[in-house]
Amino acid sequence: MKKFIALLLMLTLCVGLFAGCTKGGDETTGPATTGVADAKEYLYAMYKDTAGTVYRDFTVVSVVTIDNVRYNVTWTTDAAAENVTIVPGETTTTIDINEKPAEDVTFTLTATVKDDKGNSDSVSFTYFVAAAATTGTIFVENPVPGVAYKFALVQASLEKTLYFNGQMSGYYLATSENPLDAVDVYLEEVEGGYHVYFMDGETKTFINITTYVADDGTVKKTQEISTEPKCVYTWDAERGTMVTEVEGNSYYLGTYNTYATISASSTSYIEDVSKIGVSQFPAGFCTITATVVEKPEVNKAYLFGLQQNEVGATLYLTGEMSGNYLATTEKLSEAVRVYVVEAEGGYHLILLKDGVKNYINITTYVKDDGTKKNTQNISTEPTCVYTWDAERCTFVAEVEGGTYYLGTYSTYTTISSSSTSYIEDVSKIGVSQFPAGLYDLGLPNEEIPADGTDKPVDPDPTDPTPSDPTPTDPTPTDPTPTETKPTEPTPTETKPTEGSSTGYVSEVTAGTAYKLALVQGNKDNAMLYFTGSSLEDTGKPWYMGTTENVSESVDVYVESVDGGLRLYFLKDGAKQYLDMYKNDTHFNLRITTEPTAVYTWSSEYKTLIGVVDGTECYMGTYNTYTTISCSQLSKIDGSFPVHFYPVK
Repeated sequence: MKKFIALLLMLTLCVGLFAGCTKGGDETTGPATTGVADAKEYLYAMYKDTAGTVYRDFTVVSVVTIDNVRYNVTWTTDAAAENVTIVPGETTTTIDINEKPAEDVTFTLTATVKDDKGNSDSVSFTYFVAAAATTGTIFVENPVPGVAYKFALVQASLEKTLYFNGQMSGYYLATSENPLDAVDVYLEEVEGGYHVYFMDGETKTFINITTYVADDGTVKKTQEISTEPKCVYTWDAERGTMVTEVEGNSYYLGTYNTYATISASSTSYIEDVSKIGVSQFPAGFCTITATVVEKPEVNKAYLFGLQQNEVGATLYLTGEMSGNYLATTEKLSEAVRVYVVEAEGGYHLILLKDGVKNYINITTYVKDDGTKKNTQNISTEPTCVYTWDAERCTFVAEVEGGTYYLGTYSTYTTISSSSTSYIEDVSKIGVSQFPAGLYDLGLPNEEIPADGTDKPVDPDPTDPTPSDPTPTDPTPTDPTPTETKPTEPTPTETKPTEGSSTGYVSEVTAGTAYKLALVQGNKDNAMLYFTGSSLEDTGKPWYMGTTENVSESVDVYVESVDGGLRLYFLKDGAKQYLDMYKNDTHFNLRITTEPTAVYTWSSEYKTLIGVVDGTECYMGTYNTYTTISCSQLSKIDGSFPVHFYPVK
């Protein structure tokens, strides 16, 4: 009876601990026993941090075990069947989502816990799936001020989409069929309509239709780019173009026949809308969105990039380095074309610089302590061979016994190599891990030199733009040249420095006293020290206590054992070990005099790593918690691992 009362008291304390959490949208479907309620609270703690935006299918548990009692979990949703399908399993349930819905989808996922007596309790979580992005070059029906567009037209006679590139070709606006050459164009609202401009470096440059007086005294229309606006446009929604009145006549910008430049023409030529797309090609505003590649082709031009959901941007490789990392940009005009070329055993990833192949590599280097560390570079020599991971839409490479991919994480905007163990769980992709893949933009291919023939290639000669067939006198003076200012490099973040510069040690020595502590970045960078106690009094002995007062902390030591290290502190002269173990499906910490875990030192993370039931684990905390617990190493990004600090 005493044991029963003690157990009941412990469960009550567990419920009290969880009751301090706020739960949104949960409802009780029947009278709950303490066990059912504990199971529900356990589920809430398990999945509360996963609610929010999701990008892929994910799994949830179908069974919860509390104090050796199993409780079945049934999952339901209010989503339409075409958007979310629930696939129950013996121990897990798969939540199969439509990853590319036509519209945004918000849905509730409800877990109902039941015991063998029919008692039940429920908890709900809300998820969001964003609508699939429209891909390709999409012309907008109603452009608005302040939004970046491309100024372009479909030249049906040439079967090409031509983009304004911010330059002049003689007296005409120059274009390119390469969307990477297109400049961002904006509408600026003014009295009576709009100005149209782009940024030439830091200079606002306007696209104008204007006139000049020919030698015979007649007034001729022309087009120019200038730092001064000289006309006001209005939007002709029916024809999808801007029109303006100049000297009593109405004009639009576009082209005709087989010309590939943009010039001003009388709107009388497109008064009959049936001519649009047949003989007359007015210019309009469009957006360009690249398509994610699910199966790459060799020798085809792609962009290499990723969706960085933490910063809400699509980032593309520039072909340059930012320190030790691969630099990226949000601007298509600054992105570089990347090619997949065949290699023995897989592929190389290349880009061309002055006609010379440069390889995107994952490689290694030897650190000062003699350990090898993965890194990345762009070089004229290949150092790795990639294979395509179709499930994760990324390339992977084996280097020095490790398997890596290129991508980013947290809020970083550079591309670096990481172990594929971080994306083994595909549910992390798009949430905390952002692997880089290929994007198809319909780019024109460059000539790829054969192996052994790399040399700078002169640009292909370009025929001059044909003259305007309408007889016009040349403009008396060329348009005023605008100064091109160099664009300053986009600032990139500084990645974490090595431990020695942050106060904690870069290696540990057996028998030396340390303080075990962490910096809680979500608590104003509070320094939390291990107290030598757990939360056993609250029924949670797997959480270790901390304090901000270093005088209230204990000294910890490591000792060498067969296969690695163990971690302990002294209590009344006796060794108390901080030990990792597995309880059902969870990895936990405990204080014990009979340890089972053996640690190894991670030179990468500057902390101890243990292997529990085949899974690498670390000690630390996450979210806003102030306790020390055990977590899988795959979750270390964005969390706060413990480190070892010298005793002062």
